[in-house]
Amino acid sequence: MNAWNSDFVKKSYETAALGHITVTEGLGVKVNPAVVGNAFRQLVQNEGASPTADATLNRAKELAREQAKTAPKPTSLIQKLTQPGYGYVALWLSELGKTVELEGVLKYADEHLQPTWENGGLFYPRNDKPANENLDWTHMDPFTGNAAIGHARLNVPDGQKKMYEAPWTRQTQASNPWVSGVELGNGVDFLRGAWDAEKNCLVLTMKTWDGQKRSVKPVIENLSEGKWTVYVNGEATFTKSIQQGKNIELELEVDGEELNLLVVGEK
Repeated sequence: MNAWNSDFVKKSYETAALGHITVTEGLGVKVNPAVVGNAFRQLVQNEGASPTADATLNRAKELAREQAKTAPKPTSLIQKLTQPGYGYVALWLSELGKTVELEGVLKYADEHLQPTWENGGLFYPRNDKPANENLDWTHMDPFTGNAAIGHARLNVPDGQKKMYEAPWTRQTQASNPWVSGVELGNGVDFLRGAWDAEKNCLVLTMKTWDGQKRSVKPVIENLSEGKWTVYVNGEATFTKSIQQGKNIELELEVDGEELNLLVVGEK
């Protein structure tokens, strides 16, 4: 919604987040299960409790336990509809640039939600249990564990909004250089890839995810006519005059250390 109605989203954040995202003095940032969040909100709004006090969150958990004794169990449909809550919160915070809250949410995930590395990829394994005995969040669904947390780490404030308002078009792509000849099967992670039109420079940063040495053969395509110099880790390796429709073909040895490639054209 931030993409097309930012004013509403930003103005309503504090109200919508109250209780469900808490930042208290000693307990830090918490994403709370709905029963805890609702109880926390009631304490703040109805009894004037401090929204930054540990005591308020602890009292909310006590109320949630009392309510759970008599409340009917949620249906499986409701559980399915509310499953990606942690991921939604992470995406929400990253889009709005809530740095303190986002860092806390990511830190909690890394400390308590079983971060797992497999073949160079980080994910958080599925856990259908909503919360532990202390009513701290434990639930993990496939969307949150495989995509949402990762996206929240990479996103920038108003990132989705920027893509919505100024998407890359066919014309945008046709006017910029690009890299071909590399794929996931090469075993190389690309940590950075950018084209700076003002500096007439393409930059890539890469390394292997497992530290092993691998050879890659990137091809720099769609460069404008003129002289282009290739730099590898700050060292000029060669200069090439490019004619219409010609590319620069490279062969690089990449290992566990970051390799920075710059291709700079004369203005």
